[in-house]
Order: sequence, then C-alpha cells, then structure tokens
Amino acid sequence: MIGNVLCPGAGATNARMAMFLAGYPETTTCYTINRFCSSGLQAVATVADSIRAGTISIGIGGGFETMSNGAMMD
Repeated sequence: MIGNVLCPGAGATNARMAMFLAGYPETTTCYTINRFCSSGLQAVATVADSIRAGTISIGIGGGFETMSNGAMMD
C-alpha cells in the first residue's frame, strides 16, 4: 500500500510499477491511498490495522513523493 498525492491518471500506476520493479508477482495485491499531507502515514496505519484485524499476515506501507516537489502555484 502506497500513499501518493500528486499522481497522474487514476493513481494506481506508480504503486503498481514499484511493485513490479521490486520483483513481486502480478498476483500481489496493491493499492494507492490519496490523502493530502498524510498519505504515507495512512498507508502504514492501514497495513498495521489490517494485520491487527487478521485480514492480512504481512504487508508493506509507505509514501511515494513529497508535497514540496509538486507545483502548487502554477
């Protein structure tokens, strides 16, 4: 699970490509959370909650970019 805010298109492409480049098989579940200022934190918290609830046994959560690198005032 990846937190990503400034992504083009539907938003799942960056996380899916990172998953493929990391060597995970195409059958691996992957999704993106788009939440300003805390997307990466929300991704990690959601993975932790899913492990705690028993819906998954292992997961990876993180963030994909920084808001400071986005063109906010074009």
